[in-house]
Amino acid sequence: KSPELSNDQKEDLKKFELISDWHILVIKILVGSPDFQENGQWISQKLRRKISPRKAEQALELLLKLGYLARDPESQKLTVVDEITETTHDIPSEAIRNNHKGMIQRALESVDEQSHKNRSLNSLALQFDKTKLPQAREKLLKFIHDFNLEFSDDSSETIYQLNLQLFEHTNGDFENDL
Repeated sequence: KSPELSNDQKEDLKKFELISDWHILVIKILVGSPDFQENGQWISQKLRRKISPRKAEQALELLLKLGYLARDPESQKLTVVDEITETTHDIPSEAIRNNHKGMIQRALESVDEQSHKNRSLNSLALQFDKTKLPQAREKLLKFIHDFNLEFSDDSSETIYQLNLQLFEHTNGDFENDL
């Protein structure tokens, strides 16, 4: 059974539904880079032409409207309001699944489109005690937070994506609570 959502979580998920396409949060991060140009064509090229210039412009408009971005009153440049956008955990959500699918698709494309020198793809298959899944998930979340603190660099002009997937290969007690 899915956990009950608080009113704050419901509101957060409603807001996240609007920005769940993979490129929107990537553009939010891109705005903070030193070479950012508020130009749909530039953003499209920077994101390896994975989105159209119009989609890039729509993403900026949406991020501004929702308060993820703001415009500096003096310089009129876009600024990032909150550096980290984090969704709820352990809550089934179509929006969160949509975001994960988009990021996984980018990872798949990187296999053929990027040099191994510019990416790191690793995997591990192991015998795993399912009763330890809550501790494993907690450790993965801590790793993601620690990794972000250590390697995030506001002066960088490149945006990377870190995906971690932990899932069952076998047909054990399969629950479908998407």
